[in-house]
Amino acid sequence: MEFNMKALVFLGLRHAILANQWSEEYKQGKRNDSMLYGYGNASTAQFKVDYCSFNIIERFFIKENLFGKLYLYCIKLPYLLIKYDIVWTHVDRDALFIAKLKCIPLLGRFLCKHIANFVWLIDHTQTFSSNKKAKTKKLLNNIDKILYLSTAERDEFIKHYHCNSSKLLYTRYGINFDAYGENAIGIKPKDFDVKEFILSVGTDQHRDLGLLDSVAKLNKDKVFVVCSGSPEHHKTMFKSKNIILLKATYNEMVYLYRQCKFVVIPLKFNFHASGITTQLEAAAAKKAVIMNMTPGLDDYGIDNTTCLFSKINCPDELNEKICILWNDPNLRESLAVNAYEYLRGDFNTYSYSKKYIELSYQLLKK
Repeated sequence: MEFNMKALVFLGLRHAILANQWSEEYKQGKRNDSMLYGYGNASTAQFKVDYCSFNIIERFFIKENLFGKLYLYCIKLPYLLIKYDIVWTHVDRDALFIAKLKCIPLLGRFLCKHIANFVWLIDHTQTFSSNKKAKTKKLLNNIDKILYLSTAERDEFIKHYHCNSSKLLYTRYGINFDAYGENAIGIKPKDFDVKEFILSVGTDQHRDLGLLDSVAKLNKDKVFVVCSGSPEHHKTMFKSKNIILLKATYNEMVYLYRQCKFVVIPLKFNFHASGITTQLEAAAAKKAVIMNMTPGLDDYGIDNTTCLFSKINCPDELNEKICILWNDPNLRESLAVNAYEYLRGDFNTYSYSKKYIELSYQLLKK
């Protein structure tokens, strides 16, 4: 079958190696979406979406090492950027690398259009030197559309990189809500026997585990389960004895969301709306959420309606709201149901994918 347009989703070396495995595990109920971030969920017969992945021969030879990176980024990727109509990236470093390729004389003119989602750039920019900002600005000029997930980031892109506002677009992040629904497969983590607990989930550097530790110390009668895949988080030495630190699979996460009383997301200041994936997963599992308010989160949650917001770095306020939610099952139910209804419509991978397809048509028809 012939397709009118073809988009390439490029997510780096590890995903290129594991993409086929990811797809198969999803069919077995072991993954939360058909592919990472669900970029192809709204694809049509007229618009094909392919993830960059290695074939069986490539997977035999290519590993997560320097040779693998050189092969992917210097050989396979440039070829694909010529073959496809447009490329979508999710990770900052991949977007900037493709922008560098477009700086190469002759090669750059043959490379496809580029839509880039940025997650960390604005937070990292706060510590960039003037020289690094200038270099980054030049690369951003080579990207056709810059997407971001927090409303707080738009002004920062303009302030630091003088981006044309027409190139910038805020997009609501989305997940596959069915992945945490009643038909999802939940598996109890090994040796986990806690009956009542508060769940905290997240891997990035803006999770405020120190704040959580302080609050847990004030609630010795409650158990806090921290689930993270971050090696740095697992080095944390909590002072509170009522914190359990876990690393869980997707199916174990389904179990933990179902069994917890509610979810708390402790956050440090950031621009990129850290915590939104956890917030959406909790909503899909119909669990109430308490989280620290940071710039950009106001579109993902409505205080006292779909979640409870608390000021950053304020253990007393966070503790107060945790105690209120712990003791009020009606409030927990109300917040959970409201969040589910509010978020499932636009904050899902189908809507997220559809937005990329619409933008691609706009760029390719120019």
